[in-house]
Amino acid sequence: YGRSFIAGNATQPLNTPYEKYVDAPSFRDLREKYSNKDGYERRWDDAAKAPYLWNPQTRALVTYDDEQSLREKVKFIKRLKLGGAMYWEHAHDPDEVLLGVLYEGLRGPG
Repeated sequence: YGRSFIAGNATQPLNTPYEKYVDAPSFRDLREKYSNKDGYERRWDDAAKAPYLWNPQTRALVTYDDEQSLREKVKFIKRLKLGGAMYWEHAHDPDEVLLGVLYEGLRGPG
């Protein structure tokens, strides 16, 4: 799931203080209602290997994981030979898209 916040007077989304927590949209809602819709732009933080949504008009930021970021996490897990992965909250992935990415990535060669 995502976490959404409103920035004060920020004109850029990262490394800025946020005034208010707004919501925790499910992964399904992120795909259907937010991603590249209603002023939200999907962006990629290459240092964190994670996506985020930014709405410059409302100064809203949504942080979340998606298929691409989970594939990056699987690479990290395998590179360090860690024991597995965890994410929060499975109920926010009702179509099991994210679970499927983790399952396929972790069971594959590595």
